[in-house]
Amino acid sequence: MQISTRSLVQSRPLNSPEAALAKSMIEASRLPDGYEAQLQTDMTAFPKRWLERFKENDVSVAVLKDDQTLADTPILHSLQEEQISEIVSKGKPLVEQAVEEIYGPLRGQPDEDYQKYQAAGLLQEKIHDLSNTTNLGFTAEVSREPLDLRYLGEKLGFDPEYDPESFERWKSAFSDINSGLGQIQEGMFKPKDGIYVVPYLMYRGKTARALSLPSYQQFKGLDFQNNLGGNYPENRLVILHDSVVPNPSPRAGNHRVALHELGHMLDWICKELPETKDTHEQKVNDLYKLGMQRSSLITDRARDSAGEMMAEAVEAYLTTEEPGNFYKPENHRENLQKSFPELYTYVDYLINL
Repeated sequence: MQISTRSLVQSRPLNSPEAALAKSMIEASRLPDGYEAQLQTDMTAFPKRWLERFKENDVSVAVLKDDQTLADTPILHSLQEEQISEIVSKGKPLVEQAVEEIYGPLRGQPDEDYQKYQAAGLLQEKIHDLSNTTNLGFTAEVSREPLDLRYLGEKLGFDPEYDPESFERWKSAFSDINSGLGQIQEGMFKPKDGIYVVPYLMYRGKTARALSLPSYQQFKGLDFQNNLGGNYPENRLVILHDSVVPNPSPRAGNHRVALHELGHMLDWICKELPETKDTHEQKVNDLYKLGMQRSSLITDRARDSAGEMMAEAVEAYLTTEEPGNFYKPENHRENLQKSFPELYTYVDYLINL
């Protein structure tokens, strides 16, 4: 696929610092030739400082095919041995503290076992919260039955037959982090209080944090067929369907979906920037009200909300009119400047911060 800069007001070559920054944010696999380079080119429509801000905020731009989830992209990193050691060494005292907090007051009670059984779900939730807040990514499971570690390992993606080294490493980490939760005898783990911790698991040859995989698997390429893309500021994540990456795209023509979704991210970051955090949200809301009153918002999507107005305006500012474009042909810089000069001026200020 030949790289196109049509519809972009500006772009930088693939050997530029801007393109390198863009490439470092892209999470994709199995894309056709040229797709990633086209996405890099689109992203360099932003000035270098904004690409740096995206990078500083750990923004990722994932591209999904129909048969992929987010877990099938490089965003799911393989854990190194030191990271596994960190999960165990930092996670173990947190788990022990949570057990003491929830189960401690129940010890010695006449119906201790029943109360622990009732509180197991609360303890599981507590452990998950600790795992999330520390980014260690372990998970807790409720069970009062003895567990065959070989069977459990296979269930979690390890193959004791063909990759015994990975399985033994996981079994050692499991034994260590669960040492206060039960006993291991002859390959069987016997939970003491009806709960155990999974330090990490394996997915398609990658050792992965146990809480990360289910979260990543929720994002499915098929779900983005209709919406073309999505933006998740709290997760620092932009997701694009692979069909919208070429320029022109068979789904979206010359509409640059990546610029729209990164426009949402710019809007979110401006709520925290020292220069704009005290005024940005109110300014955007005021512009939205003005645009609705005067019917000067140039796309139907922009009328949905103040946030959509900003994303559309950022894309419009960074793109130019392209004859023959069949998808949002009105959303370009010249039309934004003519139809809504106040919004154009504010986006110009933000882009050039």
